[in-house]
Amino acid sequence: MASAAAKPKGLYPALLAVQAAAPDLHKDATNPHYKSKVVTLDTVLGTVRPLLNEHGVIVAQLPGYDKETGQPVLQTRLIHAESGESIEAEMLLFAQKQDPQGQGSAITYARRYALLSILGLTADEDDDGNAASGGKAKASNGRAQGITARRPQPTEDAVTP
Repeated sequence: MASAAAKPKGLYPALLAVQAAAPDLHKDATNPHYKSKVVTLDTVLGTVRPLLNEHGVIVAQLPGYDKETGQPVLQTRLIHAESGESIEAEMLLFAQKQDPQGQGSAITYARRYALLSILGLTADEDDDGNAASGGKAKASNGRAQGITARRPQPTEDAVTP
């Protein structure tokens, strides 16, 4: 599926090409706890990974801990393979149960939303911020309150595999 045009030079032109080529993501599953429709992590990755690879962008998502607070986080990093340019963001992890299954669920949830966020894509109904601000409308994912994401910051560091 390689493009006849030259590959973009640098991370930001590559991400622009990915966003331009990304199709709409359709909700393909039902959240059993909230009975809302969601797009699964498998669908998100299955849709965007080929586009990212085509434009030389690597996605890495690693659980870890915030250096200042010690809270569990998911780090999402996009790396341009040719230039080494990268951007990253951290999302706090909130496990409903403090066991491996709860941790796995929190990681999967964070991976899906962090990836959509860092790529500038959407897959949920827009509730106009009501759920996050305590309004009456419920977020389609049922968990909008209490999630904090850090803005992606461009880095000048070259990343070596």
